[in-house]
Amino acid sequence: MTNFAANGQAISSSQSPKDLAGYLKLAATINVPNPRSHELKTYLVGFAELIRRDVLEKVGFLDEQFNPGNYEDNDLGYRILKAGYNNILCHDCLIVHVGSQSFSGNPAKEEAYKKLLLTNLNKINTKYQFDIERYTSSKPKWLDFILFKPKTPLNILFLGCKAGAFVDKLNYLYPNSTFDLYESNPQMAALVSPNFHVHVANYDHLKLNHAPESLDLVILDECLAQCSDSQKLLAQLTPLLKRDGMFFAVIKKDTLQLDVLKDEFKANNLLIIKEQNFPDEDLFTLQKA
Repeated sequence: MTNFAANGQAISSSQSPKDLAGYLKLAATINVPNPRSHELKTYLVGFAELIRRDVLEKVGFLDEQFNPGNYEDNDLGYRILKAGYNNILCHDCLIVHVGSQSFSGNPAKEEAYKKLLLTNLNKINTKYQFDIERYTSSKPKWLDFILFKPKTPLNILFLGCKAGAFVDKLNYLYPNSTFDLYESNPQMAALVSPNFHVHVANYDHLKLNHAPESLDLVILDECLAQCSDSQKLLAQLTPLLKRDGMFFAVIKKDTLQLDVLKDEFKANNLLIIKEQNFPDEDLFTLQKA
């Protein structure tokens, strides 16, 4: 953890001290070994990493097409996952990071930095054949829709788990949970942590073996728009949900008519208990009526 980084690797601004003496005091409380504070990640922002030599020799060094920087650490993390290893964020370690010194200092540098960001984002999206910003983010705003107390062990069915970033976050917040994961895009499924098994599947032809009322949480990330009959899929899934279980549905903008979808929720006796509309997606938490 640090004071300056993206990807959920920064302490809160309210925790950040104003001087070195403050950081030393804070580090004394954080830098205490605790394996339960280790979180799987799709990638790690590379301000400070320890990488086993044999892993680095196997997956290869930094891809120089991203020179002089930006997205080279994403790419390295993805290659580590595809090789069957994990990226682990240690919440029990605090390192002070000044941040962005290579690209700051004057307006010309900062403008060049913005162009480099866009150029390298296009390069990495081309390399992996999907939008890495959208599909490898841990989605912190989604957590407001998972209405279970932290550390509750959950039985989770996740349709559309993408590259597994939100799976990793749930696994950290709800330890000892079980995950049954499905993803239709094999490029994204290949980046899910090797700790989990992912079914690469067509959502029109799911073969689920869950007993009735056995699931605490069913997550549907964009998959309702990717099947030919969303109501049929909901009808298949609803009986599997416990009476106090929840659906969490993510609908990408302009892929489904929300009024039609809400009618389908109602037809399957699902009540909307939380709804929010964002510029790029609509989010719903639902329970059985």
